[in-house]
Amino acid sequence: MKLTLHLDINANLPDTYQTFTDIQGSQDTIAGIEKIETVDPTGNLVGTRWRETRTEFGKTDTIEMWVTDAKANDFYTVESDAHGTHYTSTYRFESLGDDSTRVTFEFTGKPLTIGAKLATPLMMLFIGPTKKLFLKDMQDLKSKLEK
Repeated sequence: MKLTLHLDINANLPDTYQTFTDIQGSQDTIAGIEKIETVDPTGNLVGTRWRETRTEFGKTDTIEMWVTDAKANDFYTVESDAHGTHYTSTYRFESLGDDSTRVTFEFTGKPLTIGAKLATPLMMLFIGPTKKLFLKDMQDLKSKLEK
């Protein structure tokens, strides 16, 4: 599974990057997140690990995530392993030069187990709802920035 989303935000690049990378604060900003539990606070963005609890598609699930790469005001990448699949999410930030920022979100899921590989065709049914979920998260962050 792979999807890409774009969202323009009426906020400068540094503020947008800071808001999107505020892992602990995201539980107060993103409506879909019920709880964030920091597992390994490194003091740096890269290496930070946390457990994120959400209710998706009628089911509550907690997934451990970690930041694997980042460059301030440019991008950051989060990875996780869940349900036999390795997920990678990358947020890219681009100044539009007029005190606004374009955020590009890239999400991939690579099945690792036989069960996940067999379920890949079924995952296609969830692309639409998954896209809506990530877009809602981004819109929640946008609303915070544009207040």
